[in-house]
Amino acid sequence: MLLRSLLDPKASCKSITVFVTVELDRERLDFVNHFKRSMRAAKEVTQCYMVTGEVDFDQS
Repeated sequence: MLLRSLLDPKASCKSITVFVTVELDRERLDFVNHFKRSMRAAKEVTQCYMVTGEVDFDQS
């Protein structure tokens, strides 16, 4: 399931921090590595952590 929210940074003069949890459908190494590369390339993502438990990644 993909949930998406679009925020217009010009609509507010304050900065916005959003915390997101990600659960991968497949936990194969190639999928995990592709996701990591995508997060490194996304200028909007300031932090991304691989975690244990019910979700796979937490990011802000």
